[in-house]
Amino acid sequence: MSLRFARGEAAGLGLAPLARMAVVEALLMGVLGLGLAMTAGLGLAVLWVNETLPHLLGWVLALYVPYREAPVLALLTVAVCVTAALLPARRAARTAPGLALRCD
Repeated sequence: MSLRFARGEAAGLGLAPLARMAVVEALLMGVLGLGLAMTAGLGLAVLWVNETLPHLLGWVLALYVPYREAPVLALLTVAVCVTAALLPARRAARTAPGLALRCD
């Protein structure tokens, strides 16, 4: 991330647009990962509860999806992604562009 910030600063971008870019990238990654995880998780849950467990173990279960907790967990996931992007971006923004270009 330091190299990206150094290149952006060398090209004339300020720190605010670079930090915004890092946050938007983290939001997109978090939302896409969350969507994939929820889709795969729900698909596997349906498969296991309706097909695998009754045939393999003889267990008949009802599928329970926690609809009330899902938005809270989604917001927490996106917040963690943004926080995880902000901390390295803040450190990279404090690094001098010449030093970052020289080290990478």
